[in-house]
Amino acid sequence: MEVRRHADPVSFRALVGPLLRTAPARNTVLLTLLESLCREPDDGAVLLSLHDGDVLVGATVRTPPYGVVVSGVPVDRAAEIVGVDPAVPGYTGPVDVVEALLAADGRPVLERSDLRLFALEVLVPPSGVPGAPRAATADDLDLLVARLGEFADESGTRGVPVAAVRGWLAGSAVPVLWEREGEVVALAVARTAIAGTARISAVHTPREHRGRGFGAAVTAAACALAREAGAVRVVLFTDLANPVSNRLYPRIGFVAVEDHCEVRLQGWDGAVRLGGAGAEAAPVPARRAAAGRGWS
Repeated sequence: MEVRRHADPVSFRALVGPLLRTAPARNTVLLTLLESLCREPDDGAVLLSLHDGDVLVGATVRTPPYGVVVSGVPVDRAAEIVGVDPAVPGYTGPVDVVEALLAADGRPVLERSDLRLFALEVLVPPSGVPGAPRAATADDLDLLVARLGEFADESGTRGVPVAAVRGWLAGSAVPVLWEREGEVVALAVARTAIAGTARISAVHTPREHRGRGFGAAVTAAACALAREAGAVRVVLFTDLANPVSNRLYPRIGFVAVEDHCEVRLQGWDGAVRLGGAGAEAAPVPARRAAAGRGWS
């Protein structure tokens, strides 16, 4: 297998996009990350295409100092990319691919998060939840930044850059707010669909408003909005260590698709957990602990 490195994200997207779009749910993070790089290039990004002769068989993206997204790598070819990019600090993607890479890599794992990819079937919004949803506007920028900061503080994840939130409001995503009596009591972000697939992330309810169904309600509203905007599939990630979220989402119509994981390897001295450029980091759960974790 031949591995080729690319400098231009736009031409790279043109090359690998059709292959990645054949599995848009599995590659949701990789596709979103690639769109982000096309909007805002990162000179440090490592863009690799994998070829078997003249046939394109896979692709990876890494934005330093974060881990490489490997959902676009065939599991039976995973070992062949180890060492091509010697600065790789970790991997994120489907469990079978990541474990094949770990077996070939040999470095000990310092941190691992196990995630589950869910896809929406029949949406079942919760009933009797007071309030109503609305799409955030530019006037909500300060509120969004503050709430996402709380989200990051509670979950121990990297905060959302203001530029990323502005990008959402400009069209890369739709932050959905649940309001009750004029007060915003919950938030969810619906990513703009790529290859017909939209991802829900950053589901957050402030502590004082939890236990009243607002998180489920705002998630359902974000799903409905994504479908109204043309999404054929709506997906999200949960943390397998959190039984609350893994019970919640099936109640509103999500079914489990496949397990992913995110690992940080020994030998990386970075201080920030794995993720990626801007707001398109990694398959971080829509909801981790009570408040959720991650914003990609």
